[in-house]
Amino acid sequence: MILHQSIVEQTVDRDERDRFVKELIVVRLRSAGGDEVPLAMVRKRHAPLHGQDHALGGTLAPVLLVHGYGQNRYAWHLPGRSFSNYLARAGFDVFNLDLRGHGRSRHLGAHRPTDVTDYVREDVPAAVEEVQRITGGRPIYYLGHSMGGLVIPLVAALRPVQQLIFLSGGIRPPGQTTAVKLAGQPIASAIDERGRLVADHDSAIEQFYRDVEPKLAEWAVSMLRPQSPKPIREIGPETPWPELPIAAIVGTEDIWQLDQYQQTCRDLLGIEAILIPGGHSPFFAQPAELADLLIKVAKS
Repeated sequence: MILHQSIVEQTVDRDERDRFVKELIVVRLRSAGGDEVPLAMVRKRHAPLHGQDHALGGTLAPVLLVHGYGQNRYAWHLPGRSFSNYLARAGFDVFNLDLRGHGRSRHLGAHRPTDVTDYVREDVPAAVEEVQRITGGRPIYYLGHSMGGLVIPLVAALRPVQQLIFLSGGIRPPGQTTAVKLAGQPIASAIDERGRLVADHDSAIEQFYRDVEPKLAEWAVSMLRPQSPKPIREIGPETPWPELPIAAIVGTEDIWQLDQYQQTCRDLLGIEAILIPGGHSPFFAQPAELADLLIKVAKS
């Protein structure tokens, strides 16, 4: 359901601004336990500035952005640099999802799940179904960052998706734990009173945002939220992966062991990983280059 629509002028990168059609979408799903779970998405499409010689019309394709561990939709949309706006300006119909317990979904009353399979079997399928309803059944590109990569193969088995794109994403075979290995130690974290991991500031900067401008990195760390350790430890469902196009993009200085990540892509996905310079958060460090790469991936 589209709750609100407006034309906004927003930052794309630093002083670079543009106009967009912005819509707030809320999906209300019924969980397996019978509770109503509200999920929020922000939709963006390009609405050119006055004087430009092209008008709002068709888009390349819908793309669903799914954030990573302890994050929310602001992983894709910082005040001073917005990757979601880069994609919208490039012609995509962008849907930026807050998983339950994160961001606006949390504010609407969707508590964090006890099991990551709630994301898999309920949240993202409901989001995909709503995107398809709004866009008239168009094929969807699914972009999952970090933990979002654990979800995407299983979602595609439940709902129609055009292509799965891992962005520095965790890769978990059916019925197993995460197959890719960290290059170093896990991010340093404290345990809060509810047993959730609270990321250490300096460790988060080093592992997630080492190549990001300091001001943006500080803002990104401020948006990290406590997260249950279960998603990165538990065994995934046995659901087989669907046969459809898959791409994997990983940074040469990412948190993953690069050689092992590349081999995992060959062995499990049957593809060669696409390497880009930099670390774990290229949507902050090099959004223009990443947006151009996604256009090439989508058109290939």
